[in-house]
Amino acid sequence: MKNPLRKRIPRELKGEFGKYLVVFILMVTTIGMVSGFLVADGSMIQAYNEGFEKYNIEDGNFRTGERLYRGQREAIEEKGVKVYENYYIEDTLTNGSTMRFFKNRTDVNKVCLMDGKLAEKTGEIAIDRMYADNNDLKIGDTLEDGTKSWTVHFPWAAFRRDFCPAPECSFGCFRSPCRWLTSCR
Repeated sequence: MKNPLRKRIPRELKGEFGKYLVVFILMVTTIGMVSGFLVADGSMIQAYNEGFEKYNIEDGNFRTGERLYRGQREAIEEKGVKVYENYYIEDTLTNGSTMRFFKNRTDVNKVCLMDGKLAEKTGEIAIDRMYADNNDLKIGDTLEDGTKSWTVHFPWAAFRRDFCPAPECSFGCFRSPCRWLTSCR
């Protein structure tokens, strides 16, 4: 006895070709995307974990209203906590954004150089890569606050975004030599 489906299935495939083609394309696309995510997942996790050692990322931070006294700092460090100073200055630029100046750091929360080198002279400034992208800034452009101006030296990237947030493209973090930051200690 012959199977009645041998004629019905090819006829149904031919009659409903568009519907089956859409389902096939959707399945292939979904499988491709999920496979891509799974392949990228492992390398992204590895790069993320390696970044903590490579850039010596802090385990946490705290703020004080005033500079710590030597005795306070020693008491904290006796508990096994290494304290690093991270002073900064905030200023408003003529383009309406707020900038936060940090001195160049060499011990903890190191920056990922995207191009060039750290700013070394007065008037040079290293800006956050996302701030540069969002504000169409390039190496050699100038930023001003009304009284001072700085030449963009290179873009850098913070390894942790919470270390240097840039909400709504109106806030940027900047690195500069401490010599001309009067409130750096």
